Amino acid sequence: MTPYPNTLAGNGTQGGYEPFHLFAGEKEIVTGQRGVPANTAFEQFEVAVDNAGVLAKYTGQADVTLVVVAQPIASSATPPAMAPVYLSAFFNHEALVWPAAVDTLAERQAAFHGSEIEVGRLLGSTEY
Repeated sequence: MTPYPNTLAGNGTQGGYEPFHLFAGEKEIVTGQRGVPANTAFEQFEVAVDNAGVLAKYTGQADVTLVVVAQPIASSATPPAMAPVYLSAFFNHEALVWPAAVDTLAERQAAFHGSEIEVGRLLGSTEY
């Protein structure tokens, strides 16, 4: 009897791999830090408002400065003083966490209009 059944010479199934495509194009990636208000949580890659150096939830409002939160931030009465954010990059719009009201590529591109962040679709995508 073999000590490793169904795993020798590629006999076993190891599962699949689905790559995560955060970026959709070439652009300088710049990161920074922003303050986090108490009792506010952010998901990783969530689009957030940069309100004078402090993060706020983005709900689809116009004429605000937006950033992308780089790691998940848990809600806490005593939050971390600063959170890492992306200030410049070319993101795959489908990889980011958006409010439900901002659901088309055109709306998402318009949200970042005039900023150092761009969003687009992956090459080969059938979405327009």
